[in-house]
Amino acid sequence: MSKQKSLEDLEADLKKVDRPVNRALFLGLGLFVVMNLFREKGYLQFISDNFLVAMLVVFISALVIYTARKKNRIANDYGLRCHGCNRTPKAGIAQAAYADGVCPYCGKEYE
Repeated sequence: MSKQKSLEDLEADLKKVDRPVNRALFLGLGLFVVMNLFREKGYLQFISDNFLVAMLVVFISALVIYTARKKNRIANDYGLRCHGCNRTPKAGIAQAAYADGVCPYCGKEYE
């Protein structure tokens, strides 16, 4: 594994993913609250409770999936895909795996 990029670069790149996700979560939940208030006032009566809950669940699930895939892609960019077990460490242990230079799943050194 080449150490061209530092551990601080990896940490900064992983944090860059969180900023837009947090912003989208804030705006999405705000929109949900506003839609619910308008529905209670009688303006959006055609929207049911079940639809609002389903929309909220889909929205949060999409953000979680987006975050996980983006952080996995960043780990791949830093060369953290193991050639032994073909796995990439999850975002929580990617920094430790990068610092150690060893796959947390099979123990093989990254190339």
